[in-house]
Amino acid sequence: MFAPVRIDAVDGGDALLVRNRYAFRHTAHLAFEWTLAHGADVLATGVLDLGALAPGESREVRPPVDLPLPAADHTPTSWTLRAVQHAADDLDASWFEGGPWTVATGQVAVVPAVPLADVAPGGAREEADGSYVVGPARFDEVGNLVALHGRRVAELRVDAWRAPTDNDRRSGMWVGPSDEAVWKEHGLHLLAERKISAALDADGALVVEARTAGPRTRNGFRTTYVWSSGAAGSVDLRVRIVPDGRWDGSIARLGLLLTLDEAAAEDVAVSWLGLGPDESYADSAKAAVAGAWSHTVRDLQTRYTHPQENGARRGVTHAALAFADGSSLTLDAGPTVYGGVPRAGVELSLRPWSDRALDVAAHPHELTPDGKLYVHLDAAQHGLGSAACGPGVLPNAVLRPAPAELTLRLTAG
Repeated sequence: MFAPVRIDAVDGGDALLVRNRYAFRHTAHLAFEWTLAHGADVLATGVLDLGALAPGESREVRPPVDLPLPAADHTPTSWTLRAVQHAADDLDASWFEGGPWTVATGQVAVVPAVPLADVAPGGAREEADGSYVVGPARFDEVGNLVALHGRRVAELRVDAWRAPTDNDRRSGMWVGPSDEAVWKEHGLHLLAERKISAALDADGALVVEARTAGPRTRNGFRTTYVWSSGAAGSVDLRVRIVPDGRWDGSIARLGLLLTLDEAAAEDVAVSWLGLGPDESYADSAKAAVAGAWSHTVRDLQTRYTHPQENGARRGVTHAALAFADGSSLTLDAGPTVYGGVPRAGVELSLRPWSDRALDVAAHPHELTPDGKLYVHLDAAQHGLGSAACGPGVLPNAVLRPAPAELTLRLTAG
C-alpha cells in the first residue's frame, strides 16, 4: 500500500515509526491523532505534537505512559496513531472535499491477548443411545457435532484447503509447481474426517480423536477435540491439530470448517473484533486496522472478476452472528498457537456457498447460496503472493504444516 506518510510498528512492537515520504512537503498539514481502544470501547484519545516533519524525516513515537489500560483478556488493547488532514491548503484545494482524510495509520498492542477466562473442565454426558450432550451442543455416538444451540450442524472438521486464487494457480516466476498443484497432490481439495474415538475424560469433558486426510495420500492431520460445558449456556472447545506424514511444500490453511444450516446465509449480520474493515491475509494486511466492525455475510465477500478465495478477517477474537429468525451465535477465540507461536484470535471467513463452489465458478453470477453458512475458523492461512505475474508467496507468508491449537467459546444469544 502506497502512502505519502507511513506509520509502522518497530521491531519489538512497543513503538511506531512515523516517516514522511513526501519529496518536497513537510507534515504541517496533518494532525497526528491517537486512540486507545479495547474492542469496541474507546478508552482515551489525544493528539501528538510531532511538529512539522521535513521531507524524508522520520520519528519514533511511543504510547503515553499514563494510559488507562484495562485488565488483559482474550481481545488485545490497541493504541492507534493516525495522520489526519482536516482542511485543504493551496496544494490540496483542487481535490479536497468531504474530509477529514486519514493519510496513514499505525497500531501497537499495549495489552496483549491472554487465554479465554474460565474455560470449563467438563459438563458432558453420554445419553442412553450412545450419543453425547455438552451444554447446548449435541453429538452422535462417534463424536460428530450434529446440533449447536438447536441449529443443525451439517459438518465440523479440520480444513486445509481453499478455493485457489489466480496466484495459487500459477508457478512463482514460472518455476516449479503452483501452490494449487502442491495442495492437490496432498489431497487437500478432497479432505474427509474420520472419527477414531469419543469418550468422557476424568474431568467430564467429551474428548474426540479424529484424523483428516484426502485420498491416495499418507499425509493427514490428527486432531483432538475437547468439548466442555461453559457458563451461561456456552460450550467451550479446545482443539489440537497435528500434521502427520511427509509434507512437501505449503498448505492453504489450517483450522476448522463449521457448516450450519441457514436458508438466509447471505443476510446473516456479523459483528467482529479484529482486523478490518476489509479482507486481510498474511502478506496483505497493511490497510487492515484492529477495531470493531460489522457487515452482512453478503458484504464480507470480495467480488473478484474470477471467483477465488477472499474475505478473510484476521486476528478475530469475538464475532456475533445474527440470524434471520432472531437467534444468534457468538464466537469467542482465545490466542491461537501455530508452530509454537501464539497469535491473537483466529482468521475468520463466512460464506453462503462452499469452497468447492467457489473453486469451480468461472464468473460471480454462477455463485448461488445453497442453504448453508460456511464458517472458517483458521489458526493460519497461506499468503497471496503475486505468482500470476511474478514471484509467489514470500517465505515469511508461506504456510507450512505445523501443530495448531485453538480455544473457542460458542454462546447462543
